[in-house]
Amino acid sequence: MDRQEWLKRRKVGIGGSEVSAILGINPWMTALDVYNDKVGAGRDEPENESMRIGTALEQFVADRFTQETGRKTSRFNRLLQVGHSIGNVDRLVVPDGAKLGSFQNEVRTDELLECKTSSKEWPDGVPAHYLSQVQHYMGLDPAFKRATVAVLFLGFDKRFQTYLVERDDALIRSMQDAVEAFWTDHVEKRVPPPPQTEEDCRKLWLAHEPGKIVEADEKLADTARQLAALTAEIKAREEEAKELRGMLMAAIGDGDTLVFGSEKLCTWKNNKPSNKVNWEALATSLNPADELVQQFTETKPGARIFRLAVK
Repeated sequence: MDRQEWLKRRKVGIGGSEVSAILGINPWMTALDVYNDKVGAGRDEPENESMRIGTALEQFVADRFTQETGRKTSRFNRLLQVGHSIGNVDRLVVPDGAKLGSFQNEVRTDELLECKTSSKEWPDGVPAHYLSQVQHYMGLDPAFKRATVAVLFLGFDKRFQTYLVERDDALIRSMQDAVEAFWTDHVEKRVPPPPQTEEDCRKLWLAHEPGKIVEADEKLADTARQLAALTAEIKAREEEAKELRGMLMAAIGDGDTLVFGSEKLCTWKNNKPSNKVNWEALATSLNPADELVQQFTETKPGARIFRLAVK
């Protein structure tokens, strides 16, 4: 399945990587991001290099699983769906003695394989957002009793590891309930979910209503005071860092690297020069007519700035 087909299919429900977002445990997206995607208010993010690497290495990870365990895997391109919970599993683990893990679009194995790559170690085992993903997939077909998460760690100490995750029906039911509630309360009613982050707030409320004053309760007032204290502390630490940085820069002078024996302490180097056309200056030099300037003049709303008033 190509990326465009995958983007089209995901509009009909909540996928495995999105469940953790509506549960509030996804490090890369929020419930509002999922909502915007389903109602067409978001934009499809282009593939970045991490996505391309993950896709390219998926088969490699599946092959490493076979090398490590002696068990074969097979692809399964059918979109699985229960209510508004949907998903495409990475691989099916082929049962001993069989050729494939499916037959005529029917799952014929009790185990799925989820292929991952990670630049960071997993000191506490499979992260929660990946655990919710494989439980979500297992909930899409009663045949699944377990899932293996195979991960290729790409940090300094490159290694391959597998984790076995047993099916948890109670967790699956609660996640499917959360999916249905999200779809009914937000997607169908076109009501955005509550914001979870500062970025969510900026997406929800692009502009202010002039003169509108909101009355805070004691908890919010205390939150503002805590933020003011934290901001002052950060500013003080930034000033301290600036002073220390100046001492090191003065020591380097016109050099580029500061060392202590064999230990590299810091560098102070010029980036490569770049060329940038000053289009505004170029246009002005051509002395365009006022009508032409007006034609290409557009009004943009001012940025909405958050400022603390408490000290």
